[in-house]
Amino acid sequence: MSAVPRPHLRIRRLLLALDGTCSDDECLGIAVELAARLEVDLEGLFVEDLNVLRGASLPFVKQVSPLTATPHPFERAETERELKGFASRIERHLQAAAEQRRVKWSFRVVRGVASREVAAAALDTDLVAVAETAPRSILRASASRTIRDAIREAGRTLLLLRPGVKAEGPIVMIYDGSPAADEAVDVALKLLVGIDAALEVFLIGESAERAAKLTQWLRERAAGHGTPIRIHRFTSGEFSVIRRALLELNAGFLIIPSQDAGLTASAVDEITQGLPCPVLLLP
Repeated sequence: MSAVPRPHLRIRRLLLALDGTCSDDECLGIAVELAARLEVDLEGLFVEDLNVLRGASLPFVKQVSPLTATPHPFERAETERELKGFASRIERHLQAAAEQRRVKWSFRVVRGVASREVAAAALDTDLVAVAETAPRSILRASASRTIRDAIREAGRTLLLLRPGVKAEGPIVMIYDGSPAADEAVDVALKLLVGIDAALEVFLIGESAERAAKLTQWLRERAAGHGTPIRIHRFTSGEFSVIRRALLELNAGFLIIPSQDAGLTASAVDEITQGLPCPVLLLP
């Protein structure tokens, strides 16, 4: 392991990006809890998506009730009222959660194309949390992917929150010895302060000799924190096995250094699909 000093992954502010598809208050709570543990400010950003409003302006577009499967008119004025009401409700819930955990918070509403607005806001922050929900359509799934790609292209740390998400249980991180992964260890150890949980480390495709070196380096880095570290080795490409191991561990958090050459975007998607825990993707 190189002893050359590395720049620290300094997280000073967490941006929580929201739009009209987010309906899971648990996501808000976890974003607030993360801000509290990292001791950073939290900014909520609600985007009134122009693509949704434009669709509501088209006379042939209908919305379908998920309960009755009955089509209803999709009108712009009603959609605007719904978005404003939705934003107000989210702001109230965010305020309550932030004040309870004594987190400094702010909230703003913008109108525009969601991916562009979030990408622009991401340039002024260090960590961007995206509260995803089950997409209502292929369009929403595509928009969600566009937002994620825009944040990662901006070189920002990305936190994925999904419906039914929880943050209780061990923190799991995929480790490859890269500078990003080394900084991720510090983030993981900070998140584990005061938590009775272990740091579970996944080594993927490493030889026995290198795995031993990485294990020694990890234990030295965690010395003095009082956090138990357990090492798990996997061969390259065992993504379904890795995902099953995450579920069996009942992971409360997954950290992935996105510079890991062994994990493409599709591999990350395969590993994290349907995981009921937050996923932190480092730049």
